[in-house]
Parts: sequence; C-alpha cells; structure tokens
Amino acid sequence: SYFDVMALSSIFAHTQGYNWNNKEGWLQKNVPVKDWLGVTLADGGRHVHSLNLAKNNLVGKCVPAHVGCKWSLNVGCLIR
Repeated sequence: SYFDVMALSSIFAHTQGYNWNNKEGWLQKNVPVKDWLGVTLADGGRHVHSLNLAKNNLVGKCVPAHVGCKWSLNVGCLIR
C-alpha cells in the first residue's frame, strides 16, 4: 500500500539506506516492493508482513511508528 511504501522509505532515510551493505531494489521506481531486499508481503502482496534487514549496516533510529506496530521487524540489533 501507499502507506507501507512511505514507511519503508522513511526507514531507509532514517537508517542511512544508501550506506547499507545491500539495498537491492530499494526505492527503485521500476522494482516492485515485493522485490526489495528483506521485505516480505502479505494479503496477496498488498501489505508488508515483515522486514528483515539484519547485518545490513543500518545506522540511526527506527521509530516504531514507522512500521505502525503491524510488521515483524528484524534488524539484528545493529541500528546504532
């Protein structure tokens, strides 16, 4: 959904996404969200179900509001 994409974009921005070890697909216009590294969708691909970015060099703060407390989020406790 639009709100899921906005939340993912916010996570990318607030965790220095351009410096991640692997940002395959992220924020690329011609790449559907289902193909963004670490993103798993549910409800027939309409909503994010989980996000796994463990060991991917995330730096910053990921506020729970970014994910609306509805997703499973695994960043491997590496957010600094």
